[in-house]
Amino acid sequence: AAQALEDATVLAELLLASDALDQELWDAFHARRFDRAKTVVDASNQLAQWQLDHVQGDVPGLVHSVTAVLGQPA
Repeated sequence: AAQALEDATVLAELLLASDALDQELWDAFHARRFDRAKTVVDASNQLAQWQLDHVQGDVPGLVHSVTAVLGQPA
């Protein structure tokens, strides 16, 4: 849900600053959002895999790496 709110905020910012709905706008949105969203998806998948495998993974380390990315402005 938080990622969707960030998406909406970034998209609104880009739309207000742009004169056209074009590939350039999409590229700018993608450049700002992809790595953040991928980080969240990858971390979620890792947590799920640890649970499925009954493995005690490095949850604090994973949370720290996600926080490092998400701690920066979108």
